[in-house]
Amino acid sequence: MSRYVRIPLLFMALSVLWGTPVAAPFRVFAEAVRGLVYGGAGAVGMDGGMRVLVTMAVLLGLLCGLLLLGRTRHAELVAGLCALAGTLWHMVARIGDRTFTGETAAVLAGLALLLVFLLLKWRGINLRMGEGFALSPGVLLLLETVVLPQLERWGVTISKIPGWTMSPDLSVWGSGWNAGVPLWVAGMVLAVVTAVLMLLSAPPSGSEKHG
Repeated sequence: MSRYVRIPLLFMALSVLWGTPVAAPFRVFAEAVRGLVYGGAGAVGMDGGMRVLVTMAVLLGLLCGLLLLGRTRHAELVAGLCALAGTLWHMVARIGDRTFTGETAAVLAGLALLLVFLLLKWRGINLRMGEGFALSPGVLLLLETVVLPQLERWGVTISKIPGWTMSPDLSVWGSGWNAGVPLWVAGMVLAVVTAVLMLLSAPPSGSEKHG
């Protein structure tokens, strides 16, 4: 399947499943990156729109970087390393507040499954899972800056979306955004940028490589 079909389909599938346990490992990884970058930007004195813009830029840069890594011989490691990083971030938070949630169970199950795939050397599955982790920062960015805020304005309760068992924290973006344009407008521009970057960075399929 061409990357121009595969990558958008995978992006849309992650977007639809984002709030469900199925997407928990991908969501937790993206949230870990967002949290670390946003917190780090604040720690060095950034605030307001600059802090938000830096977070957006790093998320997009990570999307490109991981997809480009998928072009190398280390591509199969992307899924395992991202899953491990997200799991460690999540478990530290859960140990801190002494809670064990359904999301925690889904994250641990996802990590175990990915490790099995790596041990069995199922290259095709590992590569697709790696692409899912690579796309997850872009999915988080688009959903949290454009889609979900608009749904809330239209009176849609996010927690009541079929299959969704969690509601993302949207306060990170809205509270720090003080630019002259609405956040959702900036998000729409980011959506276009994300689409272009992910299609240019994505590893080609086997037929494209030989074409």
